[in-house]
Amino acid sequence: MGAIALAMPVLDERKARRLPLTGEFEYEHSDGERGLASWRSISMDGACIQLGRYLRPGRTIRANYHGLDLTLRVVWCGASVRENGFIAGVQVVNGGPELALMTLMAAARRLASRGKLH
Repeated sequence: MGAIALAMPVLDERKARRLPLTGEFEYEHSDGERGLASWRSISMDGACIQLGRYLRPGRTIRANYHGLDLTLRVVWCGASVRENGFIAGVQVVNGGPELALMTLMAAARRLASRGKLH
């Protein structure tokens, strides 16, 4: 790696700030196969999830979390270093009010855990 590459800062391509979010959800592939995953973080346009299998980038999945339905497109997926399974970055294809509500829930939980929400 050259000196110029070492001096360049790593760019974060996320457009929105991510908030931690926990909880499992069920997802379904376009071929009808189902699986369980859990949230790691969420923003207004994407999320990071943990799951038990590799999902090819570009694949679309449907997720249901507490009655909220989301369509997610896998942007990247790789093996988890810390836990068994895989970590994937997903872009929310259709979120609307559901995604806004989930992001709000994550923000409220974070504030509550810091004692800033009564």
